[in-house]
Amino acid sequence: MKQGCNLWFGLLPALLAVPLTAAGSPEARLIDCAACHGRISSEWRVSSHAAAYTSPLFLHELEKSADSPRSACSCHAPDFFVNGGIGSAPGRRADSPESGVDCLACHLDAEMVAWSDGQEWMVPHRVCADKRYSQAVFCGSCHTWAKDAAADCLDCHMPGGKGPVTDHPGFDRPADATHRAHRMPGSSDPEFAAGAASLEVRQAGGQLKISLTNLVPVHAFPQIRHRRAQLAVVEQPGGRVLWQETVRLAADSTAGYAVELPGGGVPLAVELRLYPLAELLPDSSLLLAREAVENR
Repeated sequence: MKQGCNLWFGLLPALLAVPLTAAGSPEARLIDCAACHGRISSEWRVSSHAAAYTSPLFLHELEKSADSPRSACSCHAPDFFVNGGIGSAPGRRADSPESGVDCLACHLDAEMVAWSDGQEWMVPHRVCADKRYSQAVFCGSCHTWAKDAAADCLDCHMPGGKGPVTDHPGFDRPADATHRAHRMPGSSDPEFAAGAASLEVRQAGGQLKISLTNLVPVHAFPQIRHRRAQLAVVEQPGGRVLWQETVRLAADSTAGYAVELPGGGVPLAVELRLYPLAELLPDSSLLLAREAVENR
């Protein structure tokens, strides 16, 4: 499993390493990663991973499932991914589940060695490299649809961000250094979600011809069953719905719809909305696209 980790790092003086608590103990989650990785920590704190165990939807699903105690969900409160092997479902952890998918879960192993897809370091703690951290197989530990994806999940969900991996003043980094952004946007981010699909509308022979394309090459839109995407034709102004259709498109696919135009020349709009919490908050939606229709 531990590819690319030069064991001679362990021979360096212990004074160069930050003392870490034994893995698996409650104290291990008290390690202050933000002390040296403040930029990345700030990004993570507003991510869905940070709220994986405390989000309203997750808690709602747990309440519905009598056989899923809150301490037993391995993907929403995972133990160290590296221990079980990248690509395998993580173990469950009982301590600090409210931390969700945190720094330790993704980057630490049982020997308290940190892992990433970057460079190997020993100062101030041991860091080993495994290129699978930048591949879909790592995300596939929990996001099962990513396991065989040809594209890299990180290309979209963890693009390069300005600033070095560490922002501790004791470390010099190039002014143009970058890091993998840890905000990890998904379907709850309206700007990010809007880039997942394109909407085209035209009038022809008394009908609206609507074309919706999934721009994501590796998974469906929307992918998660709790999300709902809906096309609608609405009057403008007023917003009265004249036609609507729930949609789910396979990766890199297009669907077409034909809707009869109403008489009277009332201005219309075609809207694409995403309902991130369709079951829990059925009226809460994100407007991803709107095309005005003159209805001549």
